[in-house]
Amino acid sequence: MKKVMILSIICIIAGVFFTMEYLKHKEKEEKFWKTQETRVEKYIHYNIKDVKSTTFTKHEVNPMGIPTIKGYINGDQELWFVASISTTEN
Repeated sequence: MKKVMILSIICIIAGVFFTMEYLKHKEKEEKFWKTQETRVEKYIHYNIKDVKSTTFTKHEVNPMGIPTIKGYINGDQELWFVASISTTEN
């Protein structure tokens, strides 16, 4: 009975630890995507005239490990773009 109790406590502690690490990773990933969205939006506003809004539809990492952001501008889905982030350094 004592072994079961100790094993249960160890499993609960491990579960809490792995959950906390997962949440830290997700928070870091969300911060990365927000930073990249800001960079892409700044680039679009600088290089394209009459941009009123930018809508991001998808974040993904392609099989080669390159982060990619998809979206469109001015609420018109025909004005779509795909931005590949060639470097993760600012």
